[in-house]
Amino acid sequence: MASSLFIATVVALWIADSCPTNAESLSANDPAWARALNLMPLIDPEKDAVKGKWTVQDGCLTSGNEKFERIQIPYEPPEEYDYRIVFSRSQGNDAVVQFFSCAGHAVMWMMGGDNNRVFGFAYFGGKDAGHHSAAVRTAACLTNGRNYTSILQVRRGGVKAYVDDRLVTHLNTDFSDATLHPLWDLPDHKLLGVGSWSSSIAFQKIELLEITGKGRSTRRSLGTAAQTRRPASAWPVTLLSKPLHIGDDVNKEMHNPRPDAQRFTARFSLPPTVKPALVGFIYVTIEVGGLVPHNSRQYVALIKAGAFRTKLLINGTEVAVLNKLVSGKDSIAKIHKLQVRVPGGILRADANDLEIVPGAATKNLDDFELHRVVVGDSLQ
Repeated sequence: MASSLFIATVVALWIADSCPTNAESLSANDPAWARALNLMPLIDPEKDAVKGKWTVQDGCLTSGNEKFERIQIPYEPPEEYDYRIVFSRSQGNDAVVQFFSCAGHAVMWMMGGDNNRVFGFAYFGGKDAGHHSAAVRTAACLTNGRNYTSILQVRRGGVKAYVDDRLVTHLNTDFSDATLHPLWDLPDHKLLGVGSWSSSIAFQKIELLEITGKGRSTRRSLGTAAQTRRPASAWPVTLLSKPLHIGDDVNKEMHNPRPDAQRFTARFSLPPTVKPALVGFIYVTIEVGGLVPHNSRQYVALIKAGAFRTKLLINGTEVAVLNKLVSGKDSIAKIHKLQVRVPGGILRADANDLEIVPGAATKNLDDFELHRVVVGDSLQ
């Protein structure tokens, strides 16, 4: 179809530290999102999975680690809408996909495609995300273990894509030449969906804000995000529930021999009724294998050089050196359950940043395997 049917314009560049420049801001914390529709309760992996091993646990939708994994959401969006997902990639180095629809045509918004190097839309005029003029290329789109918020503003005349409140790219189009590749196809092109490619993705939020017209659930009634949000006292919050290889060396004993990330980062929020000034402390529970005890006599020289000092930080403040909490011989197979008390004085009312940073001797990072990270107001 002639290219005159659409005009694609890249309005932002994504640089290596995943922070776009010259970008238009969009706040994911706008009060309007309180009336957004929470689509997560609609999803039933047994009924809606098109391909892959999808699970729902603690309100989080997680994909497996296969190619072309996708699940359709039984919801037909209105004529114009904002479509938001919050996600993190725990394993793999490839795409997170947001399927959306306009004028009866299905489209993919791909983040981290082509080995984590491409942001883009597919398929317009038969072109995939990496070869379309609206593509944005960079050395590394996403970092494993970190939470991201993607918002698509879908309108009659085109679509804008934001990641973490920054405009990555936009496309002016009437969607008439949009379609899906057969290997990415969905049963109904009028509905929404999410997907992944050779990566395990945890989708923590899937929400839609109606702009023009009314959407409809094809299965059951929906409440707003505010109505269906977990109660304020709903702790603990699970930040990680699958094995994650942290470090920079290949280790065949781990679930994923190649490192998933060089550090673990995640965000959590206190319940709305809890004020940081009134919180005495909270707990972080960490299940981990492969940590070397900090008092190991076998590695005295390396410990003096800075190795085996894996730190837990909250909002940039060091809370604990995890190696000091383990004992015995280090082993990937031996899973330590560590429980760290975090003082309320370093917490924030909005988003709190949690980091687990490996120790390092010279340029070589310590390698270990995280299995579970939970934040709560009691021991887990």
